[in-house]
This record gives sequence, C-alpha cells and structure tokens, in this order.
Amino acid sequence: AADAQRRAPRRLFPIWRSVPPEPHPTLVAESYELENNPGRTVMIERQLFTGADLLKEHEDDALWQRGREDERAREVPIVFRAFRRRLLRQMERRKWTAALTDFTIVQLFCSQPPAAFVSAMKRLLGDLDGALVSSGLDTPHVNGQPSVSSLYRDGFIKLIFKGGNPQALMKLRCLDLLPQCVRKILEIIRPFSLSDIDMMLALDCEACCLRDACEFERIHRQCTVAVEQALHRLVLDVRGCLGRGCSLPPWQQRSGRGHQRGL
Repeated sequence: AADAQRRAPRRLFPIWRSVPPEPHPTLVAESYELENNPGRTVMIERQLFTGADLLKEHEDDALWQRGREDERAREVPIVFRAFRRRLLRQMERRKWTAALTDFTIVQLFCSQPPAAFVSAMKRLLGDLDGALVSSGLDTPHVNGQPSVSSLYRDGFIKLIFKGGNPQALMKLRCLDLLPQCVRKILEIIRPFSLSDIDMMLALDCEACCLRDACEFERIHRQCTVAVEQALHRLVLDVRGCLGRGCSLPPWQQRSGRGHQRGL
C-alpha cells in the first residue's frame, strides 16, 4: 500500500477567481460582451469583474507588465478565448465529477440496504479518527506547541459531516416530528436519494495555539497529509475488493483491524 501511495498520480489544477466551481453557460455568452466592452461588469461568485479584470487575470503577465499597448490590443481576443476555454473545461470537469459521483453513490449505497451506508460511514470515520490520533501526529512540536492528536482530542480540530446527506437526515427527522396532516403538505421536501459523502475537517483558528499563521499552516499541512493517507487506504481497499470480485464492499466485510466504531 505504501508503494502504491508513492506511485499515485497527482494533478494540480490552477484556480482563477473568475472561473467558478460551477460556471453557468450564460457566462460564456457574457464573455463576448466583456471582450467588446472592457468596462462592462459581471457578477461571478459574488464578486464583480470587468473585462479589464479578466484581461489581467488570464493574459500573459509579462506582456501586461511591459505595457505594450499595441501587443495588448492584439492579445485581447486570445485572452478571452483562453477565458472561455477555461470556463468550458471547468464545466466539463464538473459534469464528469457529478456523473462519477452519482454512479458511485448508486453502485455503493443506493443499490444496497441502508446498513451499507451506515457501515461505510463508520469505516470512514474510523479511518479518519485513527489517522488524526496516529503515533506520527501525537508528538508536540519542538517549540512546545501542541500536536495534531492533542488538538483533535481537545476539540480544536473537528470532523464535520456536511452536504446533502445531513440535510436529508434533518428533513426526514423534521417530517417525523410534524403532525400527519402537516407532513402530507410538506411531503414534497422528503428526500428520495443519497448525495455524495461530504465532510470537512475544521480547525478552530480562534484557539490560542492556532492564532499564529505559521503554526496554523503546520497543523493544516499535517492534517491534510493524514486525511489523504486515510482516504487513500480506503480507495485501495475498494479497488482491491473490486479486483477480487467481492460481492460486498470492504466496509461490509468482517475485519479484525478495528475500523468499526460508533457513528
């Protein structure tokens, strides 16, 4: 598993402020208006952008800084084509990710009894919990700052289950608490499918030991490595299970490794 982890490919995608995670198709059409009218303003992810802002973000920085007006004028169509290309790539990437997520959720959970989803959550929480209290993260820093494990145990690092699934659980619970007559009226809000598993590891930046920027960066970096390792182990288990032709995912199989913990 360690060798496979070292060989795991990793690709980093650049982030542009003007390319939102889920671009709306109308933004492509508006880009033509911005190209012809640099002073025009458009709202992207609750931020205002002008055509000039897009030029600064997406064109060659060296060319812009040289201030050569003739070359900059010729570069405008090229820069906006690059902007539209990045929008379309992000739209394609988002659609592909959504399709893959939907397929995975259906195959792993929706086609299985509800206990499969609960078992998967137990396994995932157990892996993440184990990673954050592992022996490599329980040693205090040389300057006396607390370790990741101690911050996690003291509640300054929290694993938050968020996204569509917690919302679905809350909706179901609220519906159960309502009178039947009211429940029938609000039946339209009842969820009928699962969402992707969405979690967040939150660091309490108000904690005294995390107010220092360098210390926060150190803890954040260690948490990132721990989470990636835990998720990578889970992916390797799922891949190995599929390769062996197992009928059950790894979290439904009996294991002596102590992954099962209370949800």
